[in-house]
Amino acid sequence: MSTNNVLLTGIFPTIPTPFNVDGSINISKFQKNLLRNRDYCSGYVVHGSNGEAVFLTPSERILLVQKSRELVSREHLLIVGSGMESTSDTINLTKKIADSGADAVLILTPHFYKKSFSLVALERYYNDVANATAVPIILYNAPVFTSIDLPVTVVQNLANHPNIIGIKESTGDKHKIKQMVDTTPDDFAVLTGSFTRLLDGLTVGASGGILGMANIVAKHLSEILDAVSDGNLRLAHDIHQFLKPLSTEMSRKCGISGLKAVLNIIDECGGEVRAPLLPLTSSDKEELMLILRRYDLT
Repeated sequence: MSTNNVLLTGIFPTIPTPFNVDGSINISKFQKNLLRNRDYCSGYVVHGSNGEAVFLTPSERILLVQKSRELVSREHLLIVGSGMESTSDTINLTKKIADSGADAVLILTPHFYKKSFSLVALERYYNDVANATAVPIILYNAPVFTSIDLPVTVVQNLANHPNIIGIKESTGDKHKIKQMVDTTPDDFAVLTGSFTRLLDGLTVGASGGILGMANIVAKHLSEILDAVSDGNLRLAHDIHQFLKPLSTEMSRKCGISGLKAVLNIIDECGGEVRAPLLPLTSSDKEELMLILRRYDLT
């Protein structure tokens, strides 16, 4: 049972890290990304999968948390990715991130030695981190990146730790989300990390979503959340169906590179990707421009 007062409800965009052509961080564009959707979001996720955290140095990660805290009001949650491969590195980084102002941390499953990570090892990893740090912890299950899928049984056990407050479940598995909602404490939040299954997740008890799409259409996503809360599933379905072609096109356009290209088009705040990632080709950008026009986003 959680003993903290962090409420994980709503829409949380995963903030990209804009880089300059020389690979340095563009702080002004990063801060612009934090402010653009504040009217429609419950908070922000920094150093999520869209933040290219794996390409950042520890000092860069801390700097961006500090810059975020300067802008993000206490009315919005500041959630920061702090997962590393070893338990000790995760604990050390988590403590520094907490000291820099994070309200909660998002911790991806370690995965480099995936064949050696038994369920017992994964459960111990999260318990050890939760025992050693004061900031609330959100589990992050993303098999598309890690090839490790946290089973419901492990989530059930971890949900009883007072410092583990929720999970970002990126598989989009409706039945798994429902099982987690039904078998964990009431104050343990289940957030979907997949736009395509956002509505499915909300209808079975998910409390919101941590989504890259929230950088682009946060208003529409908040309307889906409100519609479900009001019991107007028809309206929620209509909005979701309206957004599906945009989501499909974004998925087809190279992930982070596509997201940054869209943000550059609509608000000049996406910046560059950091090598070895490559930007979109000119033809891909032209195709994105066409679909963005259909959504009145340019």
